[in-house]
Amino acid sequence: MIADTHFFDSKTLLVGTHRGISLTEPVTPNTLTALYHPDNQPAQFIEVDCILTHDHCVVLNHDPVCGNRPIATHTYAQLKVLHPHLITLDTLCKAESNTSQPKGLYLELKPYAQTADAKHQLVRAVHAVLDTYHLNQHALIVSFDADLLAISHTLNPTIPTGLNLAPLNTPLAPLTEAALTNPILAHVDYLCPHCDAYDQASHWEHPRLLWELGGESAIYDRLERLPTRTDRLDWCAQHRIRGLCTNTVVDTLGLIQ
Repeated sequence: MIADTHFFDSKTLLVGTHRGISLTEPVTPNTLTALYHPDNQPAQFIEVDCILTHDHCVVLNHDPVCGNRPIATHTYAQLKVLHPHLITLDTLCKAESNTSQPKGLYLELKPYAQTADAKHQLVRAVHAVLDTYHLNQHALIVSFDADLLAISHTLNPTIPTGLNLAPLNTPLAPLTEAALTNPILAHVDYLCPHCDAYDQASHWEHPRLLWELGGESAIYDRLERLPTRTDRLDWCAQHRIRGLCTNTVVDTLGLIQ
């Protein structure tokens, strides 16, 4: 179970930046420039994508390749030469540990690792970075891959976990179907559906953290259809929504604050 003082156990509806994406000014996602862009400065948590390099370095990248090079078969130094924008989870955690009030860290572990050994290596590497910077109380481990969540829970059950849910008829839908029958569901702390499928797996009573795709404003658009701030907060409470991972941080906060 998560600790009582954990960041994501807040009773306040949280709004976080989705990879640092901003719809008003294009920036390279998963970089410090994007995550701390003025459009994302008010964000209460930071969502990033975590992948392991060949030399066991956790880098922040959405896809399994950087350019046309598979991340899993290249070292961080090799990738950095060709893609200077690429940063590590260590870089982000170091930046947050140097602030007086660290933001929450919504760490999505990408489901690209196929072997049990590779999955263990990724989770252990992520936990090691969090331990180094004493940020366990600010972290949430999220994935479409239930195996990664189970490994994380075994290593440190005080770090909460969240299961990503892909909408039906999308490439990751089979992973979602398998995960919803996995024993880790007894220990998962959050369900994380796409905004357009906010009631997905509604028979589970977990609190929800909504997300949207890179080019969308789905969360803002959904909330804007409700006439008042009270209506928006009531809608979120009704559907057990505790956080919003969005490309429109400032505008979304404007609707609920």
